[in-house]
Amino acid sequence: MDKHSCAARAVQLGLTGLMLAVGSMHAAKAAEEFRFSYSGDGVVGSGFLSAEQIAPGVWQALSGTDTTFGGPISGTLTLAPNPNAPDAAYSPSGYFYFDNLLFPNSDEVVDNPGLLFVNGTGGEVNIFAYGPDNYTHYDNTGFNVPITFDPSAVPEPATLSLFAAGLVGLGMIRRRKAA
Repeated sequence: MDKHSCAARAVQLGLTGLMLAVGSMHAAKAAEEFRFSYSGDGVVGSGFLSAEQIAPGVWQALSGTDTTFGGPISGTLTLAPNPNAPDAAYSPSGYFYFDNLLFPNSDEVVDNPGLLFVNGTGGEVNIFAYGPDNYTHYDNTGFNVPITFDPSAVPEPATLSLFAAGLVGLGMIRRRKAA
């Protein structure tokens, strides 16, 4: 094969890979991972959420953890499943109303009722918003404190794989041109 046909073949393979990747992303709802951290007077925490998009700009958190320090309930807690998703539900103790919804492109990333995390001994932590940049960490012992809440989306593995495949393709074309 001459240089031009090798380059054309590399471009064709790259475009085929791109179409397959885009098609597979649209074929199934993929969960996206979000990481978060927060801090307030006497409490700090961080964790992750795996969520599925249920409407434009709206994600339902399906699983996750929150590791919190300070306050009466500390340690690693897990996201409580929402039996009424996407509608709100009462927490196991009945202390909180929660929906586990995320709005990552909004001024208010979680709403009120918010996210509910539980531990194995009946402890519950609710993270919710009263409005933009007005978040609260509230546990079922009555401890509550305003927090700064900082979420960020983690790039999807498919996006990273597609980027890597593009770099490999460019490297192959450059290598063929040099030969």
